[in-house]
Amino acid sequence: MFDVSSHPDPRPISATRISSRLFSIFLLPLIGGGVVRGEEPPSVLPLPLTSKDSAEKPATALDVDERFRLLESRLNELEHVNENLRDENRRLAEQVGRPQSQEAVESVRDADPDGWAPEEFNPTYVAPAPWHPRFDEGFVLLEPDAIAGQPFQLKVNVVSQFRYTNLSPGRKTWTDAAGTTRPIAERSDFEIQRNYLALKGFAFDPRLQFNATLLGSSAANKVAWFGWINYEFSKRFNLFGGFWKLPGSREWYESYTATQGVDRTMATTFFRPNMTGGVWATGELFKDFHYVAKIGNALNSSPLNASRKGFGMAYSGTVWWEPLGSFGPGFSDLEYHDKLAVRIGTSQTTARDDRQLDPAQAFPENTQTRLSDGTPVFETGALAPGVTLLRQTSMTSAFDLGFKWRGLSLTGEYYLRWLGDFQANGRIPFDTLYDNGGYIQAAGFLVPRKYELFVRSSYVSGRFGTGHEVGGGLNWFVYQNRNVRGTFEVLQILHSPADNILTGYRAGETGTLIQAQVITIF
Repeated sequence: MFDVSSHPDPRPISATRISSRLFSIFLLPLIGGGVVRGEEPPSVLPLPLTSKDSAEKPATALDVDERFRLLESRLNELEHVNENLRDENRRLAEQVGRPQSQEAVESVRDADPDGWAPEEFNPTYVAPAPWHPRFDEGFVLLEPDAIAGQPFQLKVNVVSQFRYTNLSPGRKTWTDAAGTTRPIAERSDFEIQRNYLALKGFAFDPRLQFNATLLGSSAANKVAWFGWINYEFSKRFNLFGGFWKLPGSREWYESYTATQGVDRTMATTFFRPNMTGGVWATGELFKDFHYVAKIGNALNSSPLNASRKGFGMAYSGTVWWEPLGSFGPGFSDLEYHDKLAVRIGTSQTTARDDRQLDPAQAFPENTQTRLSDGTPVFETGALAPGVTLLRQTSMTSAFDLGFKWRGLSLTGEYYLRWLGDFQANGRIPFDTLYDNGGYIQAAGFLVPRKYELFVRSSYVSGRFGTGHEVGGGLNWFVYQNRNVRGTFEVLQILHSPADNILTGYRAGETGTLIQAQVITIF
């Protein structure tokens, strides 16, 4: 043993000081054993003096202090390494965002059976991944998780259309085909024209999809549901069942959020079919050739739905070809095609209409079948004095053509409609009615993907009169996409035959229509 008192260091070495440092020597292997496997072990630490060492070279108090200082330094290094490892594990856990795999769970179970869960624990259960909602063309609330065995997806979209409408009538009244004189009202109002809340996704199989949408409108003071379920067999064949549009017009089948102006044109509002329950299929038969085909209850079945009478159905379909590549959605060249993009299409609709289904408008998007002056065709006296139409057959054909190139666009659609096979409570002086009409619109970006000027015009002509509109405006794509768009438009209207509560058109309307709106898509 060495003699501490013989060392010239004047500092006393207390028993407590020596015992605490000796304790740290024995604690060191325990701390060092906590290093994660695969890490480089620390260098060999100086060992404490043994009796043999003391015999060969007497140790001094200074030697002991130096060794203790080295030990403390090594302990500090180990603590720093362990802290770094804990931080790294935490970062990895956050990146993975899910529980460890079942193999890792079983490994821990084998390594530490005494510290494992109670016997009733089900080893096949894997906790769901942490909830991390995100935005991807909608708010993604639930995502599929193969590890957790969760084959579901749920996405939410909120679409709002806020509009100011001002109509300065060019005349005070108009007279319909039945001889009824009706007022043309001035308008100046703010409305939420459309507010959509859509839930969509898939369940059990990514091909088994659903859509459930709530539509609200302060203009119509109505709330309505629509939606569908569908199974995507392939790119060529996707089968749907539910309540949705009859695809009888290109501008109608395109989303209202992608129109050139504030809303669809007067001609489209007049000729287009409506929404109805039914089954339909969509697909791309071959490259850039698309189709939609639907069998529905009627042109407008929403008022009575299951209470409707008869076996008459509505049949509607549309096809379009994009021979030079993708045309893109809507009518504005927001994608700024470097090469000319062309879309050629046609839409056909036929239906047997009953009077019971037409007058009521329980669904805000739907319209009534009207004569070319705006008179509802089923109104008593519309086709002949004192005569009420009970049933008819309608056929509508539409042909569309569109071009896009470097921010410029030119689109149009031509409509033909026949009404016939009348059944009424009296004599009608003609067997068929023929109407035609169409629209044309052109646009160009002042600043690519930002500010777009447009002009457009449409007309409707038939046995009972002719109506038309002409005007233009400005689109502002706030974030250079369709998610937020502002539109200002001025239209001059003469004898509107179209009428729909969600548009600026009212039957018989003549005057200047000024509209400004903002659409948001989240």
